[in-house]
Amino acid sequence: MFDRIAPRYQRLNTVLTFGLDRGWRRAAIAAAQLHAGDLVVDVACGTGDLAALAAAVGARAIGVDFAPAMLARACGRGAALVRGDAAALPLRPACADAVTCGFALRNVVEIAAVLAEAARVLRPGGRLVLLEIAAPRRAARRWLHRAYFHRLVPSSAACSRSARRMPTCRRPKPTCPMKPRSGPSSSPPGSSTSSDSSSEPAPSSW
Repeated sequence: MFDRIAPRYQRLNTVLTFGLDRGWRRAAIAAAQLHAGDLVVDVACGTGDLAALAAAVGARAIGVDFAPAMLARACGRGAALVRGDAAALPLRPACADAVTCGFALRNVVEIAAVLAEAARVLRPGGRLVLLEIAAPRRAARRWLHRAYFHRLVPSSAACSRSARRMPTCRRPKPTCPMKPRSGPSSSPPGSSTSSDSSSEPAPSSW
């Protein structure tokens, strides 16, 4: 589904949240208290909106997502991009000053595993910022919320039968030490490795 909706994901977010998503993302980046040079990992980065905002304030941003089409749309927005699983981040422990995640937890089954991975890659004193739309407490509003996000939003995604051709890009090299690959090709300790520069994101088995 995520590859199918990638070409219009940003527009869908804006339309389905009545334009409020942009302000919410800015508030999330402000809550992360980023400084120039900080390293932030945007989990389930999608088309890179949060990662781009982090890069705009001078942070070194890494976007992680499992959908190749989403990563292709995030190209050229200031973040290094890695294809990977939010529950098994291809990053070394204690390497990030902040971890962000926007509008993705509602699609996660094992939320505890995702939070554990965020804690693993965060440095002591690091910040975790989760941006999500919570279900209202009142029954009537909760029914509307459920109908909107569990029926209308998936239906909008289903209307996109096929993704447009993914643009090629050269991703900037991530500056956070990656988990070394198994085997003789693993990088020496202390070195930084990067995802390849082709249009197909690197595999998540780092």
